[in-house]
Amino acid sequence: MSRDRNESVRGAHLMMKGIILSDEFLSSFPFARPFLERIIRELHLSIVSHTSHSFLPHGYSCSYLFTDGHMNIHTYPDEHIIYINIFLIGEYFDENHMIHILCQIAPIQNMTRNVIRQ
Repeated sequence: MSRDRNESVRGAHLMMKGIILSDEFLSSFPFARPFLERIIRELHLSIVSHTSHSFLPHGYSCSYLFTDGHMNIHTYPDEHIIYINIFLIGEYFDENHMIHILCQIAPIQNMTRNVIRQ
């Protein structure tokens, strides 16, 4: 898809913080990865690449690059906290649908969020 230089690129950045009581989900990327990739499929996003890093004694950070944006996840198992940042380019961005999918698939509670539209 090519864009005219004068056409504005529209997108949105969804930043979320949630509580997860599952130690395994927060501590092990190999355990959480199928859940995260199911979320990506449900949101109809196309993965270009991904990377992850596991921390000792536990926790992980991971990034997914999509054809039209990216998602970063950082976990803090000692505090039962997960941070999820999703940036997507495009005019259609339904954060309520995204959060609904996230909370259906991942065991997230007490979600707080902030959306920046660009």
